[in-house]
Amino acid sequence: MRFPAVFAPPHAHAKRSRRALWAGLALLAGLGAWLFLGWLTVAVATAPLRRTVAPRAELAGVALEDVETVTADGLLVRGWFGVRPGRRVVLLFAGKGGDRATNLGKAEYYLQRGWSVLMPDLRATGDSAGERVGMGYAERLDVRAWVAFVKQRGYADIALHGQSLGAAAIAYSFEPGCDDYSFIVLESCYDDVRNALANRLSFVPLPGSSLKPVEWFGASALGVPLDELRPVDRLPSAKFPLLMIAGDADPHALPSETQRLFEASGAVTRQLSWIAGGVHEDLWSYDEAGYTAALDRFFIELDAIAAAEDQW
Repeated sequence: MRFPAVFAPPHAHAKRSRRALWAGLALLAGLGAWLFLGWLTVAVATAPLRRTVAPRAELAGVALEDVETVTADGLLVRGWFGVRPGRRVVLLFAGKGGDRATNLGKAEYYLQRGWSVLMPDLRATGDSAGERVGMGYAERLDVRAWVAFVKQRGYADIALHGQSLGAAAIAYSFEPGCDDYSFIVLESCYDDVRNALANRLSFVPLPGSSLKPVEWFGASALGVPLDELRPVDRLPSAKFPLLMIAGDADPHALPSETQRLFEASGAVTRQLSWIAGGVHEDLWSYDEAGYTAALDRFFIELDAIAAAEDQW
């Protein structure tokens, strides 16, 4: 016998209720997994990478001094300082997963050109304190602390050189009226943190919706809205000479994004050098000859400008 819907037998109502219950539970489980994966992604991306750095006494015949300073938010950060005669110094900041030792090759290049070099461990890496890697934004405080450190040592000509995370930290350290650096080198720098996330999670379907929890938890962890995590918005204030180095096959900082970042720079003297076949890695290790050639071309232009100014 067929019953009208309003007079359905009790077992029919129970069956529909069970279906609704399971559907609700499945929805809640999916929502929970969506949120959990967002939280987990941020937790992994910002996890500390501290480790003891093997001691080193010298580089290229120059003694390396163990140095430390304290950031504006109270973290003790450490590094090596190789001192050459004169008042010129380059600060070298490694990418995520690297530490001061990552920059030994680049440091040797600068030492041979007569520059002193400072190689810090960014917060939460190497021997520096910190509980979270900060996508470059928190690390801006490290950059500012080390700039203040070398100024206290009497250095007048200060240059900054960073890779990936270190490059973003340099960009975020810029603010109106910031120091007139001798030059800056940005290697494999992302232009916008949302692009950086999307490029690394390109396998995720519907990224505009799927990555929302990553954005929410990321903003909470870093203490800043993701709309402010855009190095491309910081470079217009950087008027000092700029060299950008990038791999032309980088899947995490796409060539089009690198070009956009370069064009946003306020520098009059600027160069963009591509490392053929390079991906998101330490490009010095990948192609030391190509990297050295990029630095040499940049210094040829800087030396020519300095010579012309001396004539005046």
